[in-house]
Amino acid sequence: MADDEVRNQPDEEVEDVEEEEDGEQVNPDEVMEVIEVDQGDNESEMGDGDAEHEEEQHEEDPMDSQQALVQYPDTSSAAFTGHTADNSVFAISMSPNGDVAVTGGEDDRAYLWRVADGQKMFECGHKDSVSSVAFNHNGTLVASASLDGLINVWDPQTGAAVVQLDCGDDLELIRWHPKANFILAGTASGSIYMWDVPAANMSFFSGHSARVACAEWAPDGRTFASGSADGSLLVWSPKTQTVISKMDSKANHQFDMTEVSAIAWHPDGSLIAATGEGAAVKLVHVKTNKVIGTLQGHQDSVECLAFSNSSPYLLAAASLDGNIRVYDATTQLEVCKCTHDGGVVSVRWHPLQPIMYSCSLDGTTRIWHGRTGDQIAMCTGHNNNVLALDISKDGQTLVTCGEDGRALVFKNVLAAVIA
Repeated sequence: MADDEVRNQPDEEVEDVEEEEDGEQVNPDEVMEVIEVDQGDNESEMGDGDAEHEEEQHEEDPMDSQQALVQYPDTSSAAFTGHTADNSVFAISMSPNGDVAVTGGEDDRAYLWRVADGQKMFECGHKDSVSSVAFNHNGTLVASASLDGLINVWDPQTGAAVVQLDCGDDLELIRWHPKANFILAGTASGSIYMWDVPAANMSFFSGHSARVACAEWAPDGRTFASGSADGSLLVWSPKTQTVISKMDSKANHQFDMTEVSAIAWHPDGSLIAATGEGAAVKLVHVKTNKVIGTLQGHQDSVECLAFSNSSPYLLAAASLDGNIRVYDATTQLEVCKCTHDGGVVSVRWHPLQPIMYSCSLDGTTRIWHGRTGDQIAMCTGHNNNVLALDISKDGQTLVTCGEDGRALVFKNVLAAVIA
């Protein structure tokens, strides 16, 4: 594919039914009630390598003040170095087939590149730091979102612009629907937007009074949950734009959180795990809207939560204290603990096995057995904090990005397990 300036392409009609690989169908009418919105004269900046960059003012982050990292050998199989040197790469996502990755960074750019050799395919320009990137459920679309509130959706096969979405506010996150082409956006003001792509019909959700810190679709895609700096956890109907249930300290004194910063859905949709400024994790039963458990043990903020995809279902809680504590979701007992040399900022589970992948401010990404806590492998090569990771469907390929301005690829990471 040529690295030419990316072209705009006309919007296509949204299909009446989106079909997942397993045959399950999702009717868009069950997900959203359309609100027509004029997108105005916004033009995509894809491929505009000469766009002026605005100066960014960064507040001092406590995660920046880490002691010197241990310098490990570079064990990666490929690296993408297209971002501006010494500009942090904040976000990374791998296509469902594992062939391509997308990264977004402090240099106001998103890049699509080949996993096999780290070679750039396409570039998407923004006017502010790109804080979130993601492929849709089947890899036919990729989105990059910047702090100025703009979301660019593009075709990963051609690099052509599909649509630009504007939420008119500082953007905190984006999330694709698990089975259809709908995208959520959470903002600093507490508003949530949803669009169908490429038609760009918008739905608006108002319920939080402060920054939307996290949002996740339910496994079946019929509802979604959001957490906010106002201390509330809301479950929404995307079709009616109404709150199905609300959890905060006023509704339940056991939900004593001043901020909800990370959430995770149980694979069967029955529970939501939530955490905030403190070190505790709350388990909320979705149907009864009651707190059924509090998981403790961490000494610092929990940054990320993730349920395993294999039974018995395990919940991983990754913390800035350097530990990942794994709990049995049924018994609510701690199963094991995995320890990094620095704060842990992200954790993911293998799609089929009880294996965890975690990245840390110690500059490493590690792979663990989720039931025993044994370390399976350590992937190294970054010379600064590792900020995000993604894994392939078979769990054998791992991509990471960090504050050193690079993205790395690690192949056959489970070789020791298979051997």
